[in-house]
Amino acid sequence: MKHPQSFSDILISEIAELHSAEIQLSLALPTMMHVATSFDLETLVGEYLQAIEANASRLDEVQKILIYNPCHKFSDSMTLLIAECEDKYGIPQQTVRDASLIAGLQKINYLKLAIYENTHESSRLLGLAKVHSILSELLARELGFKKKLYLLGLRHKRPAGLLSQSTVSMDEPASRSA
Repeated sequence: MKHPQSFSDILISEIAELHSAEIQLSLALPTMMHVATSFDLETLVGEYLQAIEANASRLDEVQKILIYNPCHKFSDSMTLLIAECEDKYGIPQQTVRDASLIAGLQKINYLKLAIYENTHESSRLLGLAKVHSILSELLARELGFKKKLYLLGLRHKRPAGLLSQSTVSMDEPASRSA
């Protein structure tokens, strides 16, 4: 579909992009899980992989409801974000690599959240109750992952010495001379 002609076309295009993103992630996450050095990060990536596989299956249902043949083109945005994560695989310092992977996964999550929120609202406005219900489930799952990533990111920065228990304002100098 080159240019959408209706709001339904926009919804279909975004559902196709979401489905593509989920497929791309299901291919990329096993390597990210292997590269992660933290047990917590490895576990969370494994959990996300299972959620993504469930999401892809639910998006298949949405595609059937909307009665269209999905295109099998990868999402350009997701391709770039996955490549950015893959660039971090060679970072020798393990805690820095893990923190970089968490940051990359957060960017991926934000992209998916934006599309899920758009499709969720569009399906409501178009009166597609079943599609809206499925997208509500998927949006809630993605929001839950956002919170887990955020909390994991905070924990990973503390041991690496990036955050101390008492944080210094960015406006204050790091050291003061007497």
